Amino acid sequence: MKRKVDAKDLQIGMYVSELDRSWLETSFLFQGFKITSQGDINELGRYCKFVFVDEDRSDYQRPAAPTPRQIETAATKLAEVKYEKPAAKIDFEEEIIEARKVKEVAEHQVTLMLRQARAGKALDYDKASKLVTDIVESLIRNPDAMLLLGSIKSHQQEAEAHAINTCILSLTLGRFMNFSQKMVEELGLAALLHDVGEVRLPVELVTVGPRTPQETELMKSHTRLGVEILNSTPGIPESAIDVALSHHEQVDGNGYPRGLTGNSLTIFSKIVGLVDAYDKLTRGKGERGISSTEALRYLYLYRDKLFDAKLTEAFIKCLGIYPVGSLVELDSGEVGIVISSQPGEHLFPRLMLVRSPDKRPYEPPRLISLAMFAREEAEKKYAIRQVLPPDAYGVDMRSYLLNEAVF
Repeated sequence: MKRKVDAKDLQIGMYVSELDRSWLETSFLFQGFKITSQGDINELGRYCKFVFVDEDRSDYQRPAAPTPRQIETAATKLAEVKYEKPAAKIDFEEEIIEARKVKEVAEHQVTLMLRQARAGKALDYDKASKLVTDIVESLIRNPDAMLLLGSIKSHQQEAEAHAINTCILSLTLGRFMNFSQKMVEELGLAALLHDVGEVRLPVELVTVGPRTPQETELMKSHTRLGVEILNSTPGIPESAIDVALSHHEQVDGNGYPRGLTGNSLTIFSKIVGLVDAYDKLTRGKGERGISSTEALRYLYLYRDKLFDAKLTEAFIKCLGIYPVGSLVELDSGEVGIVISSQPGEHLFPRLMLVRSPDKRPYEPPRLISLAMFAREEAEKKYAIRQVLPPDAYGVDMRSYLLNEAVF
């Protein structure tokens, strides 16, 4: 099997079978050779941006943990650190306008990338990387704006919506855990492309889901198909390839495709596997999604079985008890969408009220900050009674969030 490898990622022991140019344009005597020294790597880097490596004729040792060493160091220190939601640099109202532009571009770019992959073409690494960087910059300015837009369900573009929101949520968790920006961006890229192998499967199987044991096994093959696609994409980091392969592994060893246990999984794979499950639970597929609270309860219930316990707890702390994009009902009977929350005030988020106490639509929706009433005993009616499924009482959150995005 041949795969494209960026010149900067070459290792001793790799067998170079093709270059990105004619062999006659280089100083190499043989058209195909095994790298035996750093000098060979330097010489290849002098002529080529990437080469093709024949894996069957190579004998190099691929790293067991392909993500950067500092990422694994961050994982071991997870239990020792008290994390806190990064403070916003600008107001939510200001960032929601920019975030909406970024997300619209992201949807377009992801659609094009998936179309390229279906056609058997290599993905555009530079565009995918730029897309992730733009999302990171929006999250730095104000994380709630992008989180809110990412929560929007889309049954017309389920694959695109899932890829983008998995990316947004993974980036949010990475920032919460104090990863460096480089680490965060690499995590975001891996999350964005984690399900790319699904483009090689029948459309109905992906949209409806498997109905027979044979279809279940075929569906599972998307992990290895994703590896094939990413291996042919110059510039893609090893961590993204590992996540495509391993995001359905479970810490107790009962996942697929290799049945790895938690100690053998990289932190990126564990994060994306966790976020992937949360987004699918709340988004739903062909049926109603469950509430964010129920989804977080599920993750917590299966910590140390399906998901890494410390990462699960960090994710729950990161999103808070009322995640942005949740639909909630107040003691007054009113229904609202959580649009933002301040650090240290997860219990008192800002809401867009969309239903009156008798469940009639508010026209237009009303904005309210529960923090304003947190110290006033007489206003107990503004306490949150429960978190609702995303389409309860006929609320079309997509319509509200898109039409009222400029508050």
